[in-house]
Amino acid sequence: MSEDEAMARAIQLSLAETQSSQQTQPKNLSQEEEDLLLAQALAASEEEARRARNRQQAQPAPQEKSTCAVS
Repeated sequence: MSEDEAMARAIQLSLAETQSSQQTQPKNLSQEEEDLLLAQALAASEEEARRARNRQQAQPAPQEKSTCAVS
């Protein structure tokens, strides 16, 4: 998974989490409360992206086969 794909996935998860939490919370949130929820969603998204990058970096790089021949 590329870094862009990981970021897109993290954003999708964050949006889904935010939408599900909005359905269970009252709709009359103050601007400060909305800002806090947005900051929490962004932090969760960034953390997921960081984990995805770490998983990707932990995987061994594929070995490229050389087509060089010594004669």
